[in-house]
Amino acid sequence: MGLSLLENLALRYGNPIIILNLIKTHEKKPRESLLCAEFAKAIHYINKSLSDDKCLKFLHMDLSNLFRRKGTNVLALLSKVASDVLDLTEFLHCEISTSTKFDDISSEEKTVAKSRDDRSSRDQTECAAKLVPLLLQKGVLRTNCIDCLDRTNVAQFSYGLAALGRQLHALGLAEAHKIELHDPLVDYLMDFYERMGDTLAIQYGGSAAHNK
Repeated sequence: MGLSLLENLALRYGNPIIILNLIKTHEKKPRESLLCAEFAKAIHYINKSLSDDKCLKFLHMDLSNLFRRKGTNVLALLSKVASDVLDLTEFLHCEISTSTKFDDISSEEKTVAKSRDDRSSRDQTECAAKLVPLLLQKGVLRTNCIDCLDRTNVAQFSYGLAALGRQLHALGLAEAHKIELHDPLVDYLMDFYERMGDTLAIQYGGSAAHNK
């Protein structure tokens, strides 16, 4: 992940940029762990040149190690991370408002309206739908791993589930902003992420994801 990529993320999404690092730290033969340490150093170096409000927020979770620990609820840990991130970045939420003033309609819309009905006149009431942003996303979560789409997909699924819960709540379609893991909606969302993971794995390595 180069500096140009981070600059692109800041340009597209704003700050904060939150990095969820899934690289292993515990290995019999150091490989990923070597890169993990250097990656952390690189983030620290970049942050020295940034103002406090633009500093990269670096989080690390060794999912491979956590999954091997008995009694560890990895999805619950990821859900907590996702919730904390969404508290910082929020998400895009718009509503459609309707204007009944003819003067609020653009010239192109007026032309279309008149072409549909030759009897239309300037004083005729027309409706124009407008998107009104109630909430804007500020910042983004970026996950990274090494040669393991499975770990990345699990983390992204947890974040997507947390975001979906808040989106449904904001739209008035759910009473709570959190979707419980026993909810049937979780299975549908998991299926989407599994299919996406298989598609990416085929493009990346020539075969579907190994772990389900």
